[in-house]
Amino acid sequence: MFAKIRKGNGFGGCLDYITRVKQDDKPIEKRVWKILDSDGVRIADGEKDWRKRAAADIERPTFTRSKIKDPCGHIALGFAPEDAHRLTDEFMTQVAKEYMEAMGIKNTPYVIVRHTDADHPHCHLMFSRVDYDGKIIKPVTNWHRNKRVCFDITERHGLTIAEDSLSLDTSKLRGAEKSRIEIRQIGHEVLKDKSITDWPTFQRKMKERGVNVKCLWKDPDAKKLEIKTLIYAKDNHSFIASKIGKGYTPTGLLSQFEANLKSQMSPTVKTAPTPAAAPQPQAPAITLSMPSLGSQPADDTNMVLGGGLSDNFAHFLKMHPDLSIEEAKRKFKEQQKLKAQQRKGPKMHH
Repeated sequence: MFAKIRKGNGFGGCLDYITRVKQDDKPIEKRVWKILDSDGVRIADGEKDWRKRAAADIERPTFTRSKIKDPCGHIALGFAPEDAHRLTDEFMTQVAKEYMEAMGIKNTPYVIVRHTDADHPHCHLMFSRVDYDGKIIKPVTNWHRNKRVCFDITERHGLTIAEDSLSLDTSKLRGAEKSRIEIRQIGHEVLKDKSITDWPTFQRKMKERGVNVKCLWKDPDAKKLEIKTLIYAKDNHSFIASKIGKGYTPTGLLSQFEANLKSQMSPTVKTAPTPAAAPQPQAPAITLSMPSLGSQPADDTNMVLGGGLSDNFAHFLKMHPDLSIEEAKRKFKEQQKLKAQQRKGPKMHH
């Protein structure tokens, strides 16, 4: 089971989407949605303007206080295709309510709508992020809590662990959606390689799997280039990074590179040498200083020569994402030497 927290839809637009307003001219038996449960919402499917009234019911608590950002809650719950035989309407409703309870979605109007237009069973939760007492439901935006709740429910019910679109069978998809999901799945596999610590390596590994990754610069003519976003391309379809996922944006990837870099380093506690001590292996090019172990943070010069990874160098890497680690070390060292010379000032002749 997984849950995708969505945002950006108004109440009316969200309800139109999850109840597939464009299918109203089709017979009920050919629709790909059904309402499983609701609270505080007038559901009169088939009556004129019923969606407008239902959306107003869900929105009503928000009028009891000042406006908030993203007042319409919308979460998609998905399950692995392997569990389809277990996901009856009753069981899906039960799981959805357990999820809402654990995520703090209580005392507020809501509607649960099931979709049947995909291989994996899934449903949509729509609710007001302001409850009946005028209080904001904040926990629902907590990504870490969401992940923990999904894992707990999955384990408790013996469901298959699924991770969003990573578990989808792309052979049954078509067009741009097929390419988008494949890019995400390929990226997920590539980033399992903890040796990837820079942009060029990531781009090369992705290209080897058939995905081209290009940088879109904020100002291509500026002396100091800054990445605006990344463009992922596969099979004649291109997507900006945010459409692939947060982990594939410049910020998300930089965090992954830094985590990979840290995982390669083995911090050790300094101990007094003994007369019979065996020769120690040469230190890696970059090692991580760990204050929690009693070591002192190294300065930037020591960092590029093999000392601690300083905040200044981390910032330098972020500002120069196109450089490899080795290139960044060299350029950063040159920059530090220049700054040191500037601090000393010009020599005075007497």
